[in-house]
Amino acid sequence: RKHGMTTTKTAASEAAIPVPSVLIDALREHKKRQASMRLRVRKWEDNDLIFATSKGTPMYHNWFIKKINGKSLGERIAETAGVRYVSEHTLRKTGATILETEVRAPRQVVQAALRHERQQVTDVYVSYDAESLRPYIEELANLATTWPQTQQILADSG
Repeated sequence: RKHGMTTTKTAASEAAIPVPSVLIDALREHKKRQASMRLRVRKWEDNDLIFATSKGTPMYHNWFIKKINGKSLGERIAETAGVRYVSEHTLRKTGATILETEVRAPRQVVQAALRHERQQVTDVYVSYDAESLRPYIEELANLATTWPQTQQILADSG
């Protein structure tokens, strides 16, 4: 298939997704720009698409990652914006990590957001900054060194 006009792999893959208001506003602005583009293009093919080619036709499924002159569109966008390019998969993992570690969403919410059936898969997606563990490790070390048994072991070894 050359474009993204397909159904999901399974019925379970279809889901309503909550969209933040900032994205709704951006999509409304995009729709306005697209409407003005329709007026300028002689042979606009209206497929009622959110994202379409400059003629209104469906975009190829790999439009974002397809290499042109050695760089993907995503790489060129990142370069223009002055940021490091990361893959869609990396963005997904980063989003999951931020959702759990910064937003403090419970693991079950992150799992549902990623649409994972098993928590073990979500476990692979969420990563922790090792430095963020320091206060807990220090507290553990503090507890371990203040126990009477530990003090005796330290006294015997010195």
